[in-house]
Amino acid sequence: YHYTEDNDKMLKSFNIGRDEKFLIPLIRDAQKVRGKKIDILASPWSPSGWMKTTGIMNQGGKLRADCRQIWAEYYSKYIREYEKNDIKIAYLTVQNEPKAKQNWDSCIYNAEEERDFVKNYLGPSLRKNGYGAVRLLVWDHNKERVFERGDVVLSDPEASKFVWGTGFHWY
Repeated sequence: YHYTEDNDKMLKSFNIGRDEKFLIPLIRDAQKVRGKKIDILASPWSPSGWMKTTGIMNQGGKLRADCRQIWAEYYSKYIREYEKNDIKIAYLTVQNEPKAKQNWDSCIYNAEEERDFVKNYLGPSLRKNGYGAVRLLVWDHNKERVFERGDVVLSDPEASKFVWGTGFHWY
């Protein structure tokens, strides 16, 4: 089931209603079991279809160049809405599985696209909106390319100042 928190290019209709119904109660229950708040890692599966070269959320596609800034703002809006629900997004990935073209929600970034998105849009947007302390991870994909992918982003002095680390899946 595809869902997105926005339906317009100004993000005025942005809301996390589905998360408030399904995810936030689960997180609150986990915090009750633990006896204290937990830090959350958020990892997007796809920008909204209207932001992508394919016009749909699944089957890969890329973030449209004219949507980079609004997509960067989307992350801060998401973090802010969770904050309003007293849940801390402490970690954030740029994209879940940025090399995978899936039958479900997915978006393709090569290493240079991810680096440039972080450097020119996402990092500055998070900082501007007060979320510069959120720990941003790049790659968030399979382990076999973690070094090469991380190296492209982390060797860039402007991009690396926004990146906390590299994420990977160990399966």
